[in-house]
Amino acid sequence: MRKHTNAMSLVGSLVIFLALTGAFGVDTLSVHPDKANVITFPQLEAKFIRFLITSTNGGEPCIDEIELYGEDKETNLALATAGSEATASSCLPGHAIHRIPHLNDGQVGNGHSWIAAGTVDEWAQIELPEATLIEEVVFSRDRTGVYRDRTPIGFEILLSIDGREWKSVRKVRSPAPSSAGPSKIPVPPPPSKEDTETPTLESTIRDEDSLLRYAFLGEEHAWLKTHGRADLSSELVPYNGRVKEYPRHRGDDTIPLPNLESAPILDGSPDDECWERSSRGVVRVAHMAGFNQSPCVEHMLYAGRHDGNLFLFLRIDRLLSSHLAVISNSDGDGIGVVAYQKEELAFLTYDGNGNVVETTPLEGGYDDYLTAFEIKIPLNLIPECTAKGIRMGLGMGGKHTSPTGRPINLFFSNFAMGQIEDDQNGRFQIRLVASSTEEIQFKGNTADLKDGLTLAPGELRILSIAPQEGAIGPEYDLHVQEDGKDYSLHLFHYDPAKRSLNLMEEMIERLASKGVNIQGERELLSAFREKHSRFGSLNLQNSRAGRDFFFEVRRAKRNLFFKDPELSRMQRILFAKRHPFEPSHNYSVNLDARFRPGGGIHLLEIPSNSGRLDPGALK
Repeated sequence: MRKHTNAMSLVGSLVIFLALTGAFGVDTLSVHPDKANVITFPQLEAKFIRFLITSTNGGEPCIDEIELYGEDKETNLALATAGSEATASSCLPGHAIHRIPHLNDGQVGNGHSWIAAGTVDEWAQIELPEATLIEEVVFSRDRTGVYRDRTPIGFEILLSIDGREWKSVRKVRSPAPSSAGPSKIPVPPPPSKEDTETPTLESTIRDEDSLLRYAFLGEEHAWLKTHGRADLSSELVPYNGRVKEYPRHRGDDTIPLPNLESAPILDGSPDDECWERSSRGVVRVAHMAGFNQSPCVEHMLYAGRHDGNLFLFLRIDRLLSSHLAVISNSDGDGIGVVAYQKEELAFLTYDGNGNVVETTPLEGGYDDYLTAFEIKIPLNLIPECTAKGIRMGLGMGGKHTSPTGRPINLFFSNFAMGQIEDDQNGRFQIRLVASSTEEIQFKGNTADLKDGLTLAPGELRILSIAPQEGAIGPEYDLHVQEDGKDYSLHLFHYDPAKRSLNLMEEMIERLASKGVNIQGERELLSAFREKHSRFGSLNLQNSRAGRDFFFEVRRAKRNLFFKDPELSRMQRILFAKRHPFEPSHNYSVNLDARFRPGGGIHLLEIPSNSGRLDPGALK
């Protein structure tokens, strides 16, 4: 395998070799998604070699090949053809191209790779036929240079003789490489309609309420990132080698691509009957425009095929970029962009420098608000998609979202699956529709599917699923198996008010245990709970009433926080104020600032009112 690496791979390998053999005295090195990364350590006998991944530059970790070498650098000991066996902690379901045996099949590229099902402490392992002296592990994410996301940037190499007792031989942290790939897709421009732009909240801050709204909006954005509902900037991970858990991503929807009985009328309206028998998936990204709009932006995609064409209905909260979708087959071939430009829809393809090489007009329609699009795409624009499936990237223009977007994966099938409107009790409802020509059998992780479900030709069935309590809203990860293939929907409703209510209730109990009188807050919480029950989760996300209610709850929680008696020591704070020069840490300001020092020693006194700190009364 090593003899197939190119010159640039050897250069990258040499840099990593020098770093790990102590030339620079550190375990920090640059991992390259598109190169053979060589990890060298003192020679040791082992039968089991485990690659433990603690962080990536975004999403579940992906490895297209693991190689193992002893003194003979021409003999890859990891190959399955040499009798070695690959295992892993988990594997992303529903993708035939991302399987555990691809770890040591001798083939590189995203189409012959392994992807874990989770993001935290996942591992890939090679078991050799017999214990052998090992001194080098080689791995890559996508040696063909197409994909750059999911690259392991924090990992540990563990060796064992028996598979039970392990010895750590190398721990590595890497600056996060860019996850924006394939590189031939440029960063999308903003929408071309001026009325889709929303003034940023920073430009409207004038008073305490506005400041709080801005702070709470930033907090919401942090929640979405922390709990895997939005992308996290690769520049923030890892932080001094201590971040092992993030960025976390809750997974991408994988849905069947059914055959539609008829084609829709392309007018930007979902009224066509065919959409009721299509599949539906969702992509969520974050975008902070203003407090009155939730930072969680949903892109709901309805999809089906008819007469050699792919038909899409895309509904979004608000348009974030002129790139509506980035489309390719699951290997990344035939990649192009469905773009809204000059009030027309087109399919754009690019060269390696990000220049448009071909523009194909598309039939389609959209509404006046640019939140609903119907699009017809000839399937011949996506080579081999029938066999390999389609990757549909959405959400471009979101904060930290790559130019290729977050994917919904579609695979040609004879049934449809998608979420419809929740029932009156807030239960998720899922529609399964069999094709008109054959009987379909399902299994899955819900009560209705646990023992199997059979649909007659053309039959439609609604599944009702009780949501699980999530950190920032009700959720459920649905997995369905049909004809040996796995499909998934990551069901979720963002509910920031409920999260604040739960945190407020915890704070009430904590302060009560300290002897603080919180009777008034208990009554307020009860009133909030009653009001919340009258809202639907969907209304709370983006409606003005829902946003105002969230602000009311979040502000009440803040006021409660200031009753904590332990905050009394913060009423008088002595601090040194300096003028910052792009600092990343406080020591940067004080020790290596490139400017004439200024500022001074200051005393901050925070007023109190009836035993509660009152920062708003500061003058």
